Amino acid sequence: MGSIDTEFNGYRLHCSVFGHGPHALLAFHGFGQHADIYRVFEEDLKDKYTVYSFDQFHHGLSQYPPNKRKSAPFSPQNWRGLIQTFLDTNGISSFSVMGYSLGGKTALAAAEMFPECIERIYLLAPDGVVESGWYRFVSRNRAGELIYKSMIRKPDFLFNLMKGMSRVGMVSEKEVKFATENLNTVQKRKLVYYTWRSYALLRPHLRTVKQIINARKIPAFIITGKYDTVLNPRIGDLFVAGLHAGCRHFSIPAGHDLIRAKTREVMKPIW
Repeated sequence: MGSIDTEFNGYRLHCSVFGHGPHALLAFHGFGQHADIYRVFEEDLKDKYTVYSFDQFHHGLSQYPPNKRKSAPFSPQNWRGLIQTFLDTNGISSFSVMGYSLGGKTALAAAEMFPECIERIYLLAPDGVVESGWYRFVSRNRAGELIYKSMIRKPDFLFNLMKGMSRVGMVSEKEVKFATENLNTVQKRKLVYYTWRSYALLRPHLRTVKQIINARKIPAFIITGKYDTVLNPRIGDLFVAGLHAGCRHFSIPAGHDLIRAKTREVMKPIW
């Protein structure tokens, strides 16, 4: 079906559209990806859903206002305004959400902001359930921001700092390993800095989301990888604890990358 651009307060949110089903599914990808990543599920989704898969900011074709610093956090009000404008423009009154990794945070934020619209929730190794100490330090602490910014070109101190934080329990050894492997170029470190800072104020409230799910009997599903070195798979049990019987946690033999064929097999019965 093509693509759609939505604008609000100078922010432009781009999405790819596929499928022709009667239900709307708003999908949000992970860090370093793009909107078309979800086409791996297209064959399973196309008859039930029309999928609106969004580019996260600093990824794909979504754009910040030209007068905004790339690292300036956008407000929850702007996120709400973007989603509301998208829904109004496209005549959508109810929808499901799907989020992988970083996209878990944006999907949960949308569910919290539009509880009366949500039909189903699909989360794949999502951010937004538990926040890491390192992310909190860099994204919402002035000292952390300055340290990370100065380390974009000279990262050795950053890596040593993370190892020290690991020794005192502020971050896990798995987080340190992931950072070391995925921040090994200037371009990667800039992308992390811009993305983390941009989404710093978008913080879904897990208790509120769970209250919404139970009050409205929304089916919610979370999938985690048993060998995930980025996100502790125990968040799956944390998420479903206290939720109604229509919510489930699936733990599969995989790492953090859940946009793959074995995830399709798990999700086919729950779409």
